[in-house]
Amino acid sequence: MLSSLNISVLLINLDRSADRLTRSAQQLEKLGVKYRRVAAVDGLELDRQSVALYSATGTWWRTGRDLTNAEIGCFLSHLNCLQIFLDSGEELCLIVEDDIEFRQDAAGTIDATARWLKSESDVDLVHLSRPVKKLHLQLQTSFPALEKAGICHAPYLPVTTGAILWTRRGAQTFLSDTVAIHAPIDELLQSWSAKRGKSYAYLDPPAQQLGVDSLIEQDREVTKKSRGVVGQIVRFVARAPVYANALVRKRSPLMHGRSQS
Repeated sequence: MLSSLNISVLLINLDRSADRLTRSAQQLEKLGVKYRRVAAVDGLELDRQSVALYSATGTWWRTGRDLTNAEIGCFLSHLNCLQIFLDSGEELCLIVEDDIEFRQDAAGTIDATARWLKSESDVDLVHLSRPVKKLHLQLQTSFPALEKAGICHAPYLPVTTGAILWTRRGAQTFLSDTVAIHAPIDELLQSWSAKRGKSYAYLDPPAQQLGVDSLIEQDREVTKKSRGVVGQIVRFVARAPVYANALVRKRSPLMHGRSQS
């Protein structure tokens, strides 16, 4: 069970996905936490022309394709959660999507992560739902649970946003830096993290994203196939700086001074 640290838990869930809400509630009960359900922005009901943040031109030059309504809705849902977090008086916020499955020992790992963040002043977020594989440095900490799960400095953040533990400063900075939506939330978050170098993730994370019956993924595959050769080239060129930034950050000295390659 999670401790009484100042941490909120927000669950993103579509109004029409009652079955997912039930399953997610069962998953969160494993953590022993109180949570707030945040109604997701439904792509099926979204008028993209009314989304001032969305830039179709910027999206093309970033991804080589258009975003789907579901991807835009997902992005807006996460922005809503970040604002809810900032409007609260809490120090940390765990934002969870409704297709997450937590490990049996997840509560201990997340609780230790929250305690570690209390002692670290220069962290934006910790990714909890996909193993980090590229451009990372494993840390040595005084928290056995973090050592066991393999916490890493991860400027090249895993793509997915199933479960992310945000700090207040990280949330504030991401919101202020997000002046336009021109990529899926997971890709833009990865790019942002590569520039800042203040994100962390696990080799053996406490949660995994199942992606069951994902309308976003189905729609995304359709748009990927329609990208064409030109779109593929555009995406490749746009992605190169992300990897380069992460490479620089990965090689930079960590303020924590307790890393091991």
